Amino acid sequence: MPKVQVDKFLVDLRGALGKLEALPMPTIAAIDGPALGGGLELSLACDLRVAGERESPCEILDFNLFCAAHHVSKIGLPETSLGVIPGAGGTQRATRLLGVSKAKDLIFTARMLTGTEAYEWGMSFLHTFSYSVTLPIRS
Repeated sequence: MPKVQVDKFLVDLRGALGKLEALPMPTIAAIDGPALGGGLELSLACDLRVAGERESPCEILDFNLFCAAHHVSKIGLPETSLGVIPGAGGTQRATRLLGVSKAKDLIFTARMLTGTEAYEWGMSFLHTFSYSVTLPIRS
């Protein structure tokens, strides 16, 4: 991608996440799998982040869909291991959320956190509940 396109993409991305961050209503990121790079940056622009701690597939029983929280095994900014700085404001948002020391650890080491570790670091809330949805019956 030419530099001009990269620059425009990053400006647009920063603008979109800035608008998300500035919404007047609360925003919640449901992290239901890996949140790496841009996915983590998107979640950091939200007011709250919720991540699962255990893996349980969805099942259909008697026309009800039962799902439980998925195991979140990777939350991080892996691009920093290649010397690439996250381009959508993730470093600034991580610092505001985690504090300088933890943000530096996350960024400088390209550390991958689990859902439990993200909770312990103050990055997210854990959810362990299941939910049920009744599916419509088709004739």
